[in-house]
Amino acid sequence: MAMSKNDMMHHKLMMRPELDKVRAALAESPDDPDLWYELGMALSNAGDNEAAIDAFSHGLILAPFDAFLHFGRGRKLNVAGHFWQAIADLTLATRLD
Repeated sequence: MAMSKNDMMHHKLMMRPELDKVRAALAESPDDPDLWYELGMALSNAGDNEAAIDAFSHGLILAPFDAFLHFGRGRKLNVAGHFWQAIADLTLATRLD
């Protein structure tokens, strides 16, 4: 049975990917924006917010209208105290989805 949209969103927002596995997958497929999202989440879970912002940003280069990448980067920008940029990303994420 396919996941509902809400279940898929919940899964994506709550994922806790392993950093080494995501980096290995990115080495094989560096143009996959979903892997850049996973790297951002893994780095965020490891406490490296600046690197997470960079990962989400790289994913946005590949998929500029990806709501999850904007949401992830917006959350990390907020934590880093970049409130106006965070507001912009979070607003765009809600408008895209």
